Amino acid sequence: MTCSQIYYDGETEFPALLKGCANEQMCGNEGRVSAEKIKYRFYTTCCKGDFCNRDEHRFPLKDLTPNGVKCPSCYSCNSTEECVSTKEMNCTGSEALCFTYLGAMEMPDNTVMHYSMKGCSNNFTCQHHEENEIGVTFLYGKGMSCYTPHNPPVPPKYTNGS
Repeated sequence: MTCSQIYYDGETEFPALLKGCANEQMCGNEGRVSAEKIKYRFYTTCCKGDFCNRDEHRFPLKDLTPNGVKCPSCYSCNSTEECVSTKEMNCTGSEALCFTYLGAMEMPDNTVMHYSMKGCSNNFTCQHHEENEIGVTFLYGKGMSCYTPHNPPVPPKYTNGS
């Protein structure tokens, strides 16, 4: 498996390549989420055989074409509470669902960062969000809820993990 990822924080793009083993559901799929100032895209290719992933990779392409969907958007860090959206964003490309996400991540210095976001997502990310956390060393307390803009969201469940 080769997973090509791009994380954008509003100012800088951070591309990354991860190589290893993957759940077959990830193979050939692309995940996308966008929130206030944050965008994350990944694409996973799979192959069989020893060292078959040496050279193959492609980064997910940008798709800034508006699709008519609008979602609440926010991002907050260092809080276990759901962020409060005061803005609405225009979704683009295949990101036709709204999402709410709560999470916690252990950083390299062993501190824990809690965060929350709301924004636009594609269907694959919503269906397989737990498998999408490729390259995150330790993530817990996560909860994600996806919905169409015409239906009320289901609040994500947030639990403290170990």
